[in-house]
Amino acid sequence: MNHSLILSTAFAFFLTVSAFAGKPYYMKHVHTIAPNVPLYGPIKDTMDGKEYKTKIFRIIMEESHHLASDYLKAKDYKAYWSFLIASLTVPLHEGGNIHFIRTENDGSVCDERSNSGDLVRSYSTYNHAFKKLFKRPRRTILPPCKTFEDQRELHLLYRSGDGFDLGIMQINMYWHEEKHYSPGHWRSVRLAVRYGLNHLMIGFKEIYANSRQYSCIRNGNKINYYNLIRGSWAGKYNSGNVSNTCRFTNNRSEWRLNDVNFKKNLDLILSLDNYLNRQRYYNMEDEEEEVLSQLVTNFKKGAAAPNLIINYLNLRELADTDVVQVLDKTENTIDPSELKTDRRVNDSDFNPTRTYQVTTASLNFREDPEVKTNNLCGSLSKGTQVKVKGQTGDWYELDKDGLDSFYQNNHNCNFWKKRYAHSSYLSDLGPLHDEVAQTKTKLNSGETANSERKVGELTSWVWLREDRPNGTEMAPKVEMVGPAKTEVTIINTVWNSANSSHPWYQISHPANGWVYGRYLKVKGQ
Repeated sequence: MNHSLILSTAFAFFLTVSAFAGKPYYMKHVHTIAPNVPLYGPIKDTMDGKEYKTKIFRIIMEESHHLASDYLKAKDYKAYWSFLIASLTVPLHEGGNIHFIRTENDGSVCDERSNSGDLVRSYSTYNHAFKKLFKRPRRTILPPCKTFEDQRELHLLYRSGDGFDLGIMQINMYWHEEKHYSPGHWRSVRLAVRYGLNHLMIGFKEIYANSRQYSCIRNGNKINYYNLIRGSWAGKYNSGNVSNTCRFTNNRSEWRLNDVNFKKNLDLILSLDNYLNRQRYYNMEDEEEEVLSQLVTNFKKGAAAPNLIINYLNLRELADTDVVQVLDKTENTIDPSELKTDRRVNDSDFNPTRTYQVTTASLNFREDPEVKTNNLCGSLSKGTQVKVKGQTGDWYELDKDGLDSFYQNNHNCNFWKKRYAHSSYLSDLGPLHDEVAQTKTKLNSGETANSERKVGELTSWVWLREDRPNGTEMAPKVEMVGPAKTEVTIINTVWNSANSSHPWYQISHPANGWVYGRYLKVKGQ
C-alpha cells in the first residue's frame, strides 16, 4: 500500500470535459455534502470560469509565497520561483484545481456508493476514518442520497477514484485525519491548499538542502530545478518518503505513470508564458495573467527580482476568496482567523541561509564587483565555506561571519564595506540548515543528551512525536514514518533517566521529530 499524502488521479488539463455521461470529468468522482455544512470557497460553478481560476490562483500565490519567503529573503530566487511553480503544478495535477462544486440536483449526481462509504469499506483503516469523519450520528456530513430528493442544488466534494484522497490537493483521509480532517479544515479551499503546500515544502526543503544526496537533482555543482520540482512531488508528496525522490528516473517503477502525468502538468504550467496557452488552459483576469506569465519567465531565466509578486500580493486586493457558502442556514464552525493571514515579507527579518564552498586554489574577493582592478581585498583557499547574503549579476555578496580575520589582516580593505566573489569559483552547498547547531534541548531532571549526528534505521512503522516525553506525558504525534529499514538521520539523543531501557532520538530525515529507541537501531552500535 502507498502510505503517501496522495494517490494521484493526475488530470492533464485544467477543467477539461470528458465523455462521462455528457458531464465534466470532475462530476464522476464526488461526495455529496449535507446542505447545512458551511464551506469556504471559492466553489466551482458559483461564478464564471475566469473568476474562479483567478481566485484559486490568488490563494495558491498567497500560500506558496508565504512558505517560500525564506528563500526570497535570502535572495535565493531560483529556489523561490521553483517552489511557486511546484505549488501551481500540484493542485492542477492532483485535483484539476477543484475542491468544491455546486450543481443543480437532477437526481443523478449523488452516488450512494460514495456517500455511504461502500467505496472504501473493504479497507478497514479507510473505512474507520471515513465513518469517524463523515458519518457521525449527531452530524452526518455525507448523508444517504435520499436526503437530497427535495434539494434544488447540491454541494460536492471532489475525491479520488478510490475515495481515499479528497479535494484540490487530494489529501489522504487516513494519513492526515488528525491534523487536517478532524479539525474540519477540509471545508476550506484555502486551508486545504495550505496543508498540501506545507507538506510539499517539507520534501522540497529537505531535498534542496541535501541535493548532493540525489543524483537526479544535482549535476556537478548545479541544481536541476526542474527535477527538484519533480522529485519533491515524487518523493515526500506522492510516496511519503524523500528516499523516492529520484523515482521518476526509473522506467521500471510501478509508479512510472504517476510521474509521467505529473511531468505533463508541470510542462503545461511552464507553457503558460505563452498567451495562447494561458487563454486555453488558465484564462484569468488580466493582472493575474501577467503575474503568471512573468512567474514562468522568471523560473526559466533563473535569478530575477520578485518585485512583480511582491507588488501583486501587497498592493492588489482580491476580495471574497474565503467566503462561507451554505445551502441551508447554519453557523460558521471554522474560526475566521485560521483562514487568510498576512502573507507579506518583512525584509528586516532576513538571515543568510545559503552556504558555498571555494572550488579554485585561491579565490580573490573585492569590495565592488564593478571595479576590475586595484580593489582586491584578499583571497580564500580551496575548500573554504562562506555564507552568501545576495547576488549582483555573476557576483555573490559574502557574509562577514567567519571571514573577519581575512578582512582585518588586509590593509587594502575597508572592514565595513561589502565583500564580493565571482560565482564561477563557488560551489553551492545548499541552504544553511545546521540542525545540530540550531537544536536547543532543555533537559528535564535526570536527563542526559548527546547531539552528535548519527545514522540509524527504523525497525518498523512508527509515529514521530513533537518532543520527547515530559515525565509520563507524551508529546503530540507529528506523522508516521517507515517502513522497517528506513534510514534516518539522528541529530540528538536524550535519556529520560538512568532507569530508561532506551533513549529518545531526535531525527531530521526523512522527517523532523522524536522516536523512541525501541523502534530505532543506530548503525555501528
